[in-house]
Amino acid sequence: MNKKKRIIWSMAATVTAICVALLLLFPAGGWDHIRHLYLQAVHQPDENGMYMVGDHAFKALYPLDERSVEKMTQKLESLYDTYLNEEMRVFYSIVPDKAYFAQDSGYPVLDYDRMISILQQSENLENMEYIDIFDTLTLDDYYKTDGHWRQEALFDTVNKLGEAMGFSVDPADFTENRYTPFYGTYAEDIPGKVPEEDLVYLTSADTQAAVVYNYETDAEGPVYALEKLQTDVMYDVYLSGATPLMVITNPEAETERELLVFRDSYASSLVPLLTGCYSKITLIDLRYMVNTLLPEYIEFTDQDVLFLYSTGVVNNSTMLR
Repeated sequence: MNKKKRIIWSMAATVTAICVALLLLFPAGGWDHIRHLYLQAVHQPDENGMYMVGDHAFKALYPLDERSVEKMTQKLESLYDTYLNEEMRVFYSIVPDKAYFAQDSGYPVLDYDRMISILQQSENLENMEYIDIFDTLTLDDYYKTDGHWRQEALFDTVNKLGEAMGFSVDPADFTENRYTPFYGTYAEDIPGKVPEEDLVYLTSADTQAAVVYNYETDAEGPVYALEKLQTDVMYDVYLSGATPLMVITNPEAETERELLVFRDSYASSLVPLLTGCYSKITLIDLRYMVNTLLPEYIEFTDQDVLFLYSTGVVNNSTMLR
């Protein structure tokens, strides 16, 4: 046997020995563990786009779709030109997915700087003020088993928005309510033992006084739908989860100001913290509602307007209708 063949046989024997050892260590689902360890070694997501960094699970959004970002600016401009007016103060902000805070992990991530650059340099958004909230967050402000941010970690973010929009929120006004264990939507894709964590929802005099009207169900309800904690999507405890259109009214708010929020799921946990700042907050989710229906439900006057979208939606803006 020549030297080249001996090397090949030696390498094959080594790989075989490693595989056998791993199967002995992980007899149940052994090959899944082997595959997972291999993907970790080469820093590639699995077939579901999932990967782990430490005890945090991530869903890959790579690569950046610049065309989608440009279409996002066009959609926001169209909404402005069709429904908004000069009496309104209009803002937009982007929620970073948590991979932004693990860019040194070696896994492929979006070009976040390029995304924000396209948005800020677009003439389509010249009537809107950009509020940068990236520096108000860290990886620990997100759930380990979910892509969403933790409500109790959002006060810096809320007050960064408030600096531009003219409000402030005091954390001392809120009481933490904990539910354990919380498992996010990534939990079933995490190999091995799933990290256990808790979910916190914050109550105050204003969240207690506020009433939520859901147009889809034609029913009123509270800010927090506690029955959702017993479902597979526990994050839906915040404002009952995804729905096309809802209105939150608070007769005890400190002002008569009104706010329109064009949003995705990240706003569900942030907006309850604003219930003391606005007497009426309308939440619009154009992933589930055609925008041409808006005049049937909303009178556009002099409200504040916030477009709050995550990087995942910006990178796939075709989902907005």
